[in-house]
Amino acid sequence: MARFIALLVTALVISVQAEETRTWSAPELIATVKAAKPKGGLLVRVRMEQTKPDGKQVILAQIKRRETADGATEQLFQITFPKERKGEALLLRTKRGSAFTARTFTPGQGFKTLSATDKRTPIFGTDMTLEDALAEFLDWSKHEAIGKEKVRSGQCMIIESTPPKAGTSPSKVKTWVDEKRYIAWRVQLFDGGDQPSRVVEAEEVIRLPSGYWCPRTFTVSTPAKGTQTRIAGSSSSEQDFTDADFSDAAIEATASPAK
Repeated sequence: MARFIALLVTALVISVQAEETRTWSAPELIATVKAAKPKGGLLVRVRMEQTKPDGKQVILAQIKRRETADGATEQLFQITFPKERKGEALLLRTKRGSAFTARTFTPGQGFKTLSATDKRTPIFGTDMTLEDALAEFLDWSKHEAIGKEKVRSGQCMIIESTPPKAGTSPSKVKTWVDEKRYIAWRVQLFDGGDQPSRVVEAEEVIRLPSGYWCPRTFTVSTPAKGTQTRIAGSSSSEQDFTDADFSDAAIEATASPAK
């Protein structure tokens, strides 16, 4: 869906031009997944429903994603509903070989800069975290195929990714990657134990007009808390964005009352 939304919305989509049968190694499959993405920007509108032991919360949001001229990826998450939270935003910028930058915006409170210690911050209070959106495990160097399994309509290679040094969060990641469409049907993130700390499951995938595939509906679960967030895309479109679309003024304008 960042890069985790890169993983779950764009970074794991692939052109159907590569549907021919072939044998992949795990590093090759990960490299192909990272390279396969639309050339332009993407706008996705989603419904985020979190189920908790004490009830539910529903958020409607839009996600803008684009590649910048300097090779970075920008993602802008913005709440559109409920009314009292409209305009809350997260702007995330990643670039290979560089530290990420992230800022949140809350109407009436302004902008706040996040740091590397904030990677576990929930996005809008849901089960999806900033760490999920970053999906830094895609850049790890060690990826091993540990099996194959059919998940929903996809025949998947199960890939276990481990960090280059101990103490990295997450401690390892298992990904079920569709070997034809190259989308992740399942992702398990571990924090040192035998059981995953978070689980992502794609439910439905769609093919974009450009020929790329992406998950339309998926869930993010936090087993230890007994919570789950279902993220369902209501619409998606490939668009060309400018710097102005990701500017402070554009972010602040989302929260401004209509005239």
